[in-house]
Amino acid sequence: MRKILFIFLFSGIFTSVSFIQISAQMKKAIYLGISLDDFRKIYPEIVPAETADYLTLKREDNIYGLSGKWVYSFKKNKLDWYKFEVYINEINQDNFNKCLIATQKIIEDYRSIYGEPIKYKEGKTEFIDPFKQMHHGYKVLSAVWKSGGEAFEVQFKFYGSKGEYYFIVSIDFQDAEFAYF
Repeated sequence: MRKILFIFLFSGIFTSVSFIQISAQMKKAIYLGISLDDFRKIYPEIVPAETADYLTLKREDNIYGLSGKWVYSFKKNKLDWYKFEVYINEINQDNFNKCLIATQKIIEDYRSIYGEPIKYKEGKTEFIDPFKQMHHGYKVLSAVWKSGGEAFEVQFKFYGSKGEYYFIVSIDFQDAEFAYF
């Protein structure tokens, strides 16, 4: 049975009354297998990028102060996978904290809907400035749930390679049988 979550946006204010600052896919108007027609009823403004059997739709969103993109991939007119992703390349303590706090709030939102995650990993939750102490990035925080045939992961990682660094916050939804996380 699919749950539909009524969403309330409160310009960044999160209260303990369970008002959750999330959009439709953060449960459960959007789900794997939704038809393209039903999806377009929810987001009619999204312009498609089409290739052979696949169709990709993208839209901007802001979750807990993180501006990113949702990407929806349809295979043969059914939603195959989708994700939200934020890349921040201004590496400093404030942006690290912003990503960490937003990730913690997203995890708490999902925990309130789906219960405890099946996997929860807390890595290094302190900012390490790579320009003062060299490193190649690290995993900060992640949580994985399974529900209704879907597996989804919320993750914050500090990515580093060849002198380039990013804070990456993502929410990935995949078929539970084929999820890579």
